[in-house]
Amino acid sequence: LRGLPDEGFELAEPSSPRVDTKSRVRVRNNFYSVPASLVGRKVAVRILPGAVEASWQGHVVARHDRLHLKNAESLMLDHYLDVLFDKPGAFPGSLPLHQARSRGDFPAAYDEYWAKLKGRLGERKGTRGMIEVLLLHRELPRDVVVAAVIKALDMGAINPASVEMLARRAMDGEPAQASLIEVGDLARYARALPDLSGYDALLSCGCGVAS
Repeated sequence: LRGLPDEGFELAEPSSPRVDTKSRVRVRNNFYSVPASLVGRKVAVRILPGAVEASWQGHVVARHDRLHLKNAESLMLDHYLDVLFDKPGAFPGSLPLHQARSRGDFPAAYDEYWAKLKGRLGERKGTRGMIEVLLLHRELPRDVVVAAVIKALDMGAINPASVEMLARRAMDGEPAQASLIEVGDLARYARALPDLSGYDALLSCGCGVAS
């Protein structure tokens, strides 16, 4: 019946692995990703019964469900986005993307939006645009970004800036516009330039110019 102790009992097993060149730490014969910026550094790891938590300078930078296999990998797509932005060709076949799809973190709406981005901007620029959308998860809740992508698809607003605008408006409680005009869609308003040759003739002859 005594009072509880002032400090809780640590249930986690500590570890200090070094991040390998694939941005992973090895814990109990399995591999877990951390942000690519930490490659080559030692991070503090807490091994819990159901999770593995990695920290850098006192801040948790990665948390994974614990693997109870051998030489298995748990890779978070967000940890590799900065690298993949510079190498977009590696994005489609990457294991982090495959695992994100398996976990439901890369929904069908993202694949549809990515396909439309590539159709509009080309393979490389379109993939980079999709990575820009994914980077929004670092600032905004996941459900807000997913809803913004779905809304952008409905509007036909195929560019990352539109998704960001819709997401931030949703966070601010502002209603989305009924439609967004894409820069490319403005071409339908194009008109031929007027013929100014008559004015040029007046300038060349000096007609009507007071002396």
